[in-house]
Amino acid sequence: MTSYLLSVTGAFTGTVPTTARTLVVPASQGACTIRAAAVGPFGTSAFTAPQTITVP
Repeated sequence: MTSYLLSVTGAFTGTVPTTARTLVVPASQGACTIRAAAVGPFGTSAFTAPQTITVP
């Protein structure tokens, strides 16, 4: 893999490309759903199953 795509829906909605395997970002209060996909020389994988995160 050469990079990853992180798809987020919630207070922020979008897809963020990254080469990092871990991310630390400020999060607003509420719930968001994330999915990840790997990008490599042969294309992009399917996104993972969605995971919901709730920030109190």
